[in-house]
Amino acid sequence: MNKSQKSTKNNNKKKVAASKNPKPRINLSWIYIAIAFFLIFVYFFNSSSTLLEEIDNTQFNEMVMQKEIKEVQYVKKNNRVQIYLKPEVIDKKAKYEKFRNKNVEGPQFFLNTSDFKVFNDDLNRIKERAVELAMEKDSLRSKVEIEREYEFPLKQDISEAWGRELIWWILPLIFIFFIFFYSMRSMRGGAGGGGGIFNIGKSKAQLFDSKKQTNFSFKDVAGLEGAKYEVEEIVDFLKNPKKYTHLGGKIPKGALLVGPPGTGKTLLARAVAGEAGVPFFSLSGSDFVEMFVGVG
Repeated sequence: MNKSQKSTKNNNKKKVAASKNPKPRINLSWIYIAIAFFLIFVYFFNSSSTLLEEIDNTQFNEMVMQKEIKEVQYVKKNNRVQIYLKPEVIDKKAKYEKFRNKNVEGPQFFLNTSDFKVFNDDLNRIKERAVELAMEKDSLRSKVEIEREYEFPLKQDISEAWGRELIWWILPLIFIFFIFFYSMRSMRGGAGGGGGIFNIGKSKAQLFDSKKQTNFSFKDVAGLEGAKYEVEEIVDFLKNPKKYTHLGGKIPKGALLVGPPGTGKTLLARAVAGEAGVPFFSLSGSDFVEMFVGVG
């Protein structure tokens, strides 16, 4: 055996070893699922923390009388008044204890109303009544000073579009659905994902493209002249099938290459595909047993 044949044989062994020992792929399916559950938890936790409690006019009157309100905001699109409590009131009063660790900035409550003018008139009457009661208790103080204590900002949100709210609701759900869909697809072996629990019994055959990866020929296989001669007719059939089918010929169901491990069986099969210019599928014996024997 000359030096060129030895080098060719060594190259064949390296290529066979590389094809039998592919680099392990990192299965990211469970990582994606964990991220999806985390986002779902954070999303719904934050949503639940910003839910407002509805109050009636009596409760609102009491809040104004007790000087608990920091500001209110009228939202036109749903005729709702959002109520912001003073931080010191939340810290001191036990009935507002639930807002101490979350949603301190507010709003904490909302009040339904017909329109802004009706609410503003009702609010002014409540303040006037509160000032009168305060002056009866302490007649030495001036009316202006007492009125200042019951004043708080009244803002208006006149926007009528729901676009911003819908975006904040829909985008996270789309992102969560995308992660969940991609994770399940990876677990089922789609899009290059492998090794998942849904992958049992599915094909693990490795495809070698005829134009890019199956660049082997009989010249790359050292020796095995007898085997090459036997499979040349198969190569010719794959190249020119009409020549055989016109005469009624049929290609065999398969060709069985027998020999100890490392003698070039897989490499010869790849060379047949390379000579014929067709794709080549490779499947290890253990994967074959798992597919057709292990699961029935």
